[in-house]
Amino acid sequence: MHPDPLFSALVATAFAGSMSARITVQIGGVFIHGALISEKTYFTGIRDQLAYEGTHGATLVANLFQNSLEAGAFDQTTEEQQMNAPMFFLQDAITYAADQPALWLGWWRGRVDAVTGWSWEKPQKLVVEDADATSNE
Repeated sequence: MHPDPLFSALVATAFAGSMSARITVQIGGVFIHGALISEKTYFTGIRDQLAYEGTHGATLVANLFQNSLEAGAFDQTTEEQQMNAPMFFLQDAITYAADQPALWLGWWRGRVDAVTGWSWEKPQKLVVEDADATSNE
């Protein structure tokens, strides 16, 4: 499946660090809402969270991310690479699925080509009256 060109452009803009916008994506029947952010912001956030946890394994991964950030691993992208980024990143992500409670995911990443739809709006449950019941009144 080919990704939506407009969504790819949004990801590229976020990837370049030029914007952060709250969006909702649909992947496999689940809606995920969060702030679209750059790869660098994502890995900086994960590093900070792991460093705060302070366990041995978390500290090792945090140090790995810190070394990558210091080496500029997330700064060396061309405009073409940004437009063809295979992944996108969300901060404060929340899932919404039919008949399920919302789940907070925090830092989240997903594949651009897995997105089947997207919106600027946050999902909200609506109570819709039965059209047949109201038309007989």
